Amino acid sequence: MSSRSTLPLLILLAALWSVSVHAQRISGGWLHSVFLCEEATIRAVGNNNYGQLGDGSTTNNSTPVAVQGLGGVRSVAGGNNHTLFALADGTAWAVGRNLQGQLGNGTNITTSTPVQVSGLSDVTAVSGGYGFSMFLKSDGTVWSVGYNIWGQLGDGTNIDRNLPVQVVGLNNITAIASGESHSLFLKSDGTVWAVGLNAFSQLGDGTSTNRNLPVQVSGLSGITTLACGRDHSLFVQNNGTVWGVGGNTAGQLGAGAGTITSLPVLISGLSDIRAVAAGYSHSLFLGNDGTAWGVGGNLSGQLGLGSNTSTNVPAPIPGLGGLSAVAAGSDHSLFLTDLGAVRAVGKNTNGQLGDGTNTDRNTPVEVQGLCTIASAIPVRSRLANVRLYPAPTRGDLTIDLGGVQPKLHMIIRNMLGEEVARSSHGATDRVHTFIPGAAGPYTVELNDGVGGRKVLMVVKE
Repeated sequence: MSSRSTLPLLILLAALWSVSVHAQRISGGWLHSVFLCEEATIRAVGNNNYGQLGDGSTTNNSTPVAVQGLGGVRSVAGGNNHTLFALADGTAWAVGRNLQGQLGNGTNITTSTPVQVSGLSDVTAVSGGYGFSMFLKSDGTVWSVGYNIWGQLGDGTNIDRNLPVQVVGLNNITAIASGESHSLFLKSDGTVWAVGLNAFSQLGDGTSTNRNLPVQVSGLSGITTLACGRDHSLFVQNNGTVWGVGGNTAGQLGAGAGTITSLPVLISGLSDIRAVAAGYSHSLFLGNDGTAWGVGGNLSGQLGLGSNTSTNVPAPIPGLGGLSAVAAGSDHSLFLTDLGAVRAVGKNTNGQLGDGTNTDRNTPVEVQGLCTIASAIPVRSRLANVRLYPAPTRGDLTIDLGGVQPKLHMIIRNMLGEEVARSSHGATDRVHTFIPGAAGPYTVELNDGVGGRKVLMVVKE
């Protein structure tokens, strides 16, 4: 089906039903990438020397593989050589290298299948650095495990741990981020705190002194989101401006390359920014208009500018729009579109771009074989729990009625508006329905016959 024939109807559907697709979340590990699918399963790609892809092997992959044994995942994070998961039931799981105890299961045994992090419940978010892991709980406390030579666990010691310990003195935390050897914590009052290695002043407290207890980042308020690179830190303020601190060897703070700053500085040339990501020596910025910008190191093409020339002035990344998230690995970048597709750029020696090759890219390429796109907009609240799980490689989809009581009528149409399937189902059914025809976008309309209606969109690859 050609883009010429489908695009007008896609626009019409969006106008009529406000269809918005969010199929994945994304995270960049050092040399691997991780993707959270809408049905709460995980795909991973890239370096797998320590089993960090979680597929039961130690074989590198240049196309995404399924992480084994996990469902109901709501948060993911890639560390250096390990991967972390927070599940909807509040448990945390981990896979990969465990030499410093970063998997948090009380051992130092590396594993290629996920293991549960011991002693934690009510976990809502995870972040990973070089040999250590951070966990945010629903009560606003933070817990940590693993490598601690720089005090990066924040427990007041420099002792490695293989069981989680609480980060001292933190409460009301709403977001966490970890770099190579430091971490940032956002409080509900908009202030930021930091801990760990500070050799490049990446903690932003005006010194270069390492900290094993959290210190407040100086001069910042109204912060809404943050990111850690190898030795720099980024902060988005509620007015859409971006601030940075720490290492600047490649111009990743958007200022003169090589100039280290120990206090946050405003990154010029940016406005209306809503999210940031940081790699080894580059920074990414997501605008409210869905565009992306990059600055800093670019030797592997990770800025996506079509060249391998570094820059200390933020530059718009061409060919990208309609973005909902950005993420960064060491020298690669990931971009999630509103329609659930993922594009990647930069270093690809381990296949971390997921395009089926090991070729570095300086213009974004699409990650192959990911989750199918799906979305739903309820017209009536009683249909809000209905979910659609597409599986394009099998040609079927599952409709989970999620406790909805009325009998539902289902109509599937292609993007020409032609009906390709129709059926009716009771509230306790879990329906497997084959979508006939070629690859391309389809709509699934569910109607309870008394005014409750829900329209979903799926792309069959």
